[in-house]
Amino acid sequence: MAVKKAVKKTVAKTATKTPVKNSNGKNSLKSISVKFFNPDISSVSLVGDFNDWDPTKTKMKKNSNGEYVASIKLKPGSYAYKFLTSNGWITDPCAECVEDSLGNQNSLLIVM
Repeated sequence: MAVKKAVKKTVAKTATKTPVKNSNGKNSLKSISVKFFNPDISSVSLVGDFNDWDPTKTKMKKNSNGEYVASIKLKPGSYAYKFLTSNGWITDPCAECVEDSLGNQNSLLIVM
């Protein structure tokens, strides 16, 4: 008899996989929604250069589907970020990754 092994699932997704465009083309703030799912964690913070890499500034809230969600407002530009979970740092598997000056891999969010 074959036994199926439970698979731990980590899913993280930004609102879109393509650059976000402002409708008026100006440097106004754009609302971005970021989601993260992993049944084995108890907390998640969205951390990046948009909040000075401070894990206390953007704590994600768990919704009824078990996803952690955060909404942030950003000006057009490129932003490096990661998720800080109760199990450690995780890059967004749905986003492109870039290497910083210290050799760390970070996820990339582009707002246009």
